[in-house]
Amino acid sequence: MLKELKAPQKDSKAWCSQSDRLQMAEDTLSAVRRVRRQVVDCMRTLMKAGKEKKTEGMFDIVEEMLRKTSVSAPYWTRP
Repeated sequence: MLKELKAPQKDSKAWCSQSDRLQMAEDTLSAVRRVRRQVVDCMRTLMKAGKEKKTEGMFDIVEEMLRKTSVSAPYWTRP
């Protein structure tokens, strides 16, 4: 796709379309990475609390992880 994008285009509309798709893919990847990082941070916090046997707030952390993964699920299921 990058080769096609760099090649001279006769039709500027096609170039914009490819550029837009590439930008959308990049934005989606960046959003997935950000959510993944946040979920991993929640997991670390949860593991630390479990190790210290502090159950207060664990349910909230799990709820936050579930919320973040359900929000990002459409990014992973796109064709």
